[in-house]
Formats: sequence, C-alpha cells, structure tokens
Amino acid sequence: MGEKQPQDYAHVDIDPVILTPEGKVVLAKRKPDVFEGGRWHLPGGRLMVGERLEEAMKRLAKMKTGFEIRLLTGSLTGDLVGVYDDPARDAREHVIALAYLCGITGGEEQPGHNVSEVNAFDREELAELDIAFDHRQMVEDAFRKLGQSWV
Repeated sequence: MGEKQPQDYAHVDIDPVILTPEGKVVLAKRKPDVFEGGRWHLPGGRLMVGERLEEAMKRLAKMKTGFEIRLLTGSLTGDLVGVYDDPARDAREHVIALAYLCGITGGEEQPGHNVSEVNAFDREELAELDIAFDHRQMVEDAFRKLGQSWV
C-alpha cells in the first residue's frame, strides 16, 4: 500500500436546513450545467480548511441564497440534524455531510453560486420536488427532530 494522496480522503460538507418563520424549508435549484443540474438541494457545500462549522453554514447560505442565517437554537450539538456518511451519497467523491437546523436572520433572496432559483417550500410541496443527493433524507430528519411528521 503506497503513500496516501489527497484524493484518498473524504471531504466534509455542511448542509443547513434553513427554516422560514412560517416553517418552510429554503432550497436552491442547481444550475443546469452543474452536477445534479436542475435539481433542488439544501444550500450547503464544502467546509474550508481553517473554517468553523457555523462560519461555513453562514458563508454558504449567503453565497447561494442571499440569506443571512444562524443556528436555530445557537447550539452546534442541539441543532445537529444528522451526519451522513454513505460513501455513495455523492457520485463524484466520498463526502461526509453534517446537516444543521438554521433560521433566517436577514438578507434577501438572491440566487448565487451555481444556483438558478431559491424558494421556500412547505412539507406538501417538498414531497413533489426532485431533490438532489440525500437532501430529502436530511429534510425528513429535520422535521422528525422538530417533532413533525413527514408527508
């Protein structure tokens, strides 16, 4: 077995489950020319070296949706929805994702990086959407954490 290369290691993604005051979930639609193009997803992405989890969530949400966010209760432990480590969850590479409950604190809806559209959906609307990766599972887990049933 040879020396390990950077591609031999998993990456870490942060996926904020952003809730509106009405209890809807904010999703971003991926541009058609990117991987999983045209599908809805949680506005997350890669954790950068030297970046804290909460900083990454805020950066990614602002960059992709225009919204400023915060952890729902202010606790990384309490707002954790789940850890998603299936090596097949992203066909491009092995990515471990952490999903967190978040709320909107400011900003305006503005599609950003690799995003064609931003919208908030209630549970019934979510059931009809084509959602990328394992983000539907993350949303289902978020509703369960909040004590609400999934449609």
